[in-house]
Amino acid sequence: MTERKDAKPGSQVGGGLRDVMESLPNPVFYKDLAGVYVGCNRAMELFVGKGREEILGRTVRDLVPPEEARVLEARDEELLRTGGRQVFTADVRRQDGEVRHILFSKALWIGAEGEVAGSVCQCQDITDYQRLETAHRESEARLRALLDGLQEREAQFRALFLADNGIKLLLAPEGGWILDANPAAEAFLGYDLATLRTMNIAQLNGMAEPQLTEAMTRIVLVGGEKVQRTYRLASGETREVEVYAAPVEVKGKTYLWATLHDITEGVAAEAGLRTTEGRLASLAESVEAIVFRFGLDGACMYVNSHYGRITGLPEALVLNGKWAKVIHPEDRARILEGWKAARKLQQVHETEFRLLNAPGQELWVLGRTSPERDAGGKVVSFLTTCTDISRFRRAEEALRQASKQESLGLLAGSIANDFNNILQGVWTSLDLLESSAGDPARTAQALEWARGSLVKAKRITQFIQQYSGQGTSVPVPVDLGARVLEISADLATAGIRVEAAAAPGLPRVVLDPEQLAHGVKAMVVNAVEAMGDHPGTIRVLARRPGSFNAAQGVWILHPQPGEAVELVVENDGPAIPREELHRIFDPYFTTKEAGRGLGLSSVLGIARAHRAGLWVESTPGSGVRIRILWTVGGRVAVDLAPIQGGPGAILVVDDDPEVLRVVSRLLEEMTGRTVLVASGGEEAVEVFRGAGAGVSVVLMDANMPGMDGTTAFRMIRELRPDMPGLLFSGCDTEQGEELARTYGFSGFIKKPFDAEDLRRSFEALLPAGARGGGTASA
Repeated sequence: MTERKDAKPGSQVGGGLRDVMESLPNPVFYKDLAGVYVGCNRAMELFVGKGREEILGRTVRDLVPPEEARVLEARDEELLRTGGRQVFTADVRRQDGEVRHILFSKALWIGAEGEVAGSVCQCQDITDYQRLETAHRESEARLRALLDGLQEREAQFRALFLADNGIKLLLAPEGGWILDANPAAEAFLGYDLATLRTMNIAQLNGMAEPQLTEAMTRIVLVGGEKVQRTYRLASGETREVEVYAAPVEVKGKTYLWATLHDITEGVAAEAGLRTTEGRLASLAESVEAIVFRFGLDGACMYVNSHYGRITGLPEALVLNGKWAKVIHPEDRARILEGWKAARKLQQVHETEFRLLNAPGQELWVLGRTSPERDAGGKVVSFLTTCTDISRFRRAEEALRQASKQESLGLLAGSIANDFNNILQGVWTSLDLLESSAGDPARTAQALEWARGSLVKAKRITQFIQQYSGQGTSVPVPVDLGARVLEISADLATAGIRVEAAAAPGLPRVVLDPEQLAHGVKAMVVNAVEAMGDHPGTIRVLARRPGSFNAAQGVWILHPQPGEAVELVVENDGPAIPREELHRIFDPYFTTKEAGRGLGLSSVLGIARAHRAGLWVESTPGSGVRIRILWTVGGRVAVDLAPIQGGPGAILVVDDDPEVLRVVSRLLEEMTGRTVLVASGGEEAVEVFRGAGAGVSVVLMDANMPGMDGTTAFRMIRELRPDMPGLLFSGCDTEQGEELARTYGFSGFIKKPFDAEDLRRSFEALLPAGARGGGTASA
């Protein structure tokens, strides 16, 4: 026998709920996860014939025989495993040996922290009601068989009328007088047959004369009727009686045959059940959560008043079939799909989503939908509770932002440290260059070291741009499956197996192959680090998109509409809690490889730059799965059509004095032309007006304070429509070329650029015979 010394009556429930339990006419009890009784009401004590101190701390095996205990324990295990609600019947042998037929209604007991603490059950003894139902059906069957041949078998009719243990009356349709009664009717009503033959049925059921005449006429016309009446017996006691009356022909005359069933106990039990349901409805109105009840067709049948209190919207809005309109538009499709799945699978469905209140503000709620079943186990409706978690979401978002700020602080510190090292290398190289005047070898060495430091700076900038989605991108049509297999072939890692697979027949997607390779490698490296020293498998897959389970993962970037191909990288490493999945893409500036990679942060930037969807999911025992959805189609990078410029000066415009100085000097040496300079858009327009036709090409920075480069060049083109121009900016190549096309530039060059980049761009703009020796005309 299992005992729990700390189990005390009522210790697990609050005072208000305990009072409700004690007032219920049916037995109610709570069990913990081990099946030990930790609470019950007075009706439970009376049913089992034991005091509360003999129930609490024990299990069902201590109260009922082993065979019945095994059945009930199996039900408990099923409830804890599947959740939801159980409604079933079972025979239970009481302490006095009597077997009673019990209707059990069980549900999970949720603890104060939202965890499953055990089960709660309400019992209803339906033994007598079941017997009455059985007797009623048997009596009706016998009656129907008797009526089929009553005229030919009058003697048999009389014999059965007297012998049947059911309560039978034979009535005259005119006036409702009692013509005959069987011994069972005499015993039940408390009158002998002679007395009953002097009575009217109204003296028993209390019907007034007009209603009685109407009822008799209706029974004769329709051929039968079943009603419930209150009968007063000879002793003065009143009983609830179900009456079935039908016309019968005896010797050519119509009479009414009435069968009576005493349903007093069943009616009392039903009234008790209604009272219990009323109390449960009161509880639903008192809880700090929105409670909905939906029919199988999806119509909302009930919503508690908390809905109006929390949203400020009328309850009629959800009761008239428009309940989905109060869900945030971005969550609506997902919730409707989840509702369809819950209705089809008839399982518990839980998810977080947003409701809209009266001012249109969003409220985060935790929704939980559970099927409700009838006594036969058939799902008849669905119950949904929505708990307001807005303050928790705000706290979670604040924590996430704080964590992101911390990560960005680490990123900024690491960048500053790296650039300090780079600047030191450049500075020292310049000192060496100055001290090595006249020594070509030492001069070349100093320049090489300076360029090496600048290459590192450029690489760091490129990684930062990848994280921000502004990296250099050269998209082309790519066979994702073939490319994934090619990239994965070079990713072997000691102790960890890398598997790659591609579904056949995938459509091509437009993306940058180099950025794809970087993203795949970054995800594989992250998976290797997550798995640590434990052997396992990393899988890289190219396939068509599968389903997305909101309980297991989150969208980092939502995909674009349309057909897509999915890139998946998954591992066997440790799982990550769902609420932490966003953080794995936060920027953290690692120092594990040359160039200072940004890990998964750069994957986020690459996906953002390609307008791809990004989903991450994790479940215990199955590691982490990152999924990128590339939309089929897209734009391919194309070269701008060059416009040939004539001889003349070059106008260079940039708001940074150092850039302006070195670029103008480089162009002078490279082309032999006069170079005009301007430090902003307004000044550039004025310089061009003064130079007139002497300017042959404009080199314009895109982003400047005041008038930006694109506006300034548009005004210059108004003065001279055929003016060629070269746009330069730190944005990615695709965006830069799009700007160039939009504002009439002849080409685009990405910052930072070197002398060779600048030379190639000008070769496309200047005729072969006009690349040097030009002079500006005033």
